[in-house]
Amino acid sequence: MVVIAAITSCTNTSNPSVLVAAGLVAKKAREKGFPFLYLFDESQKIAKDYGAFFTPEFFVLNKQRKIAYMGSMDNNPDLKKVTKHYLDTAVESVLAGKKVGKPETIAFGCQIRFDKKRRKRKKRKKKK
Repeated sequence: MVVIAAITSCTNTSNPSVLVAAGLVAKKAREKGFPFLYLFDESQKIAKDYGAFFTPEFFVLNKQRKIAYMGSMDNNPDLKKVTKHYLDTAVESVLAGKKVGKPETIAFGCQIRFDKKRRKRKKRKKKK
């Protein structure tokens, strides 16, 4: 059995276009009948726990829910130039109970902007 979920970890909610874009992608997924969940990682915990840095970035988990593959879908952002289908190969390997031949590739896409926690500055003592 394979379960697929798309997760967005972009939390720049001060920019309304981010939330609109996330909503539009989810709506399009429903309209197209995509057979996967579309989730919003508001805390960015999922992206951080899995080590995601780019969007899109793909993760295939084995039966033990360990990462068997992480990286890009294929080897080229230009569909006409794709020669290797990393994600398909990884899913086929996991379903067959085999180890993924290339368990990690470099994902390409937009970098995930993680929320920054601001440090509190110490108040300086005023000089007399």
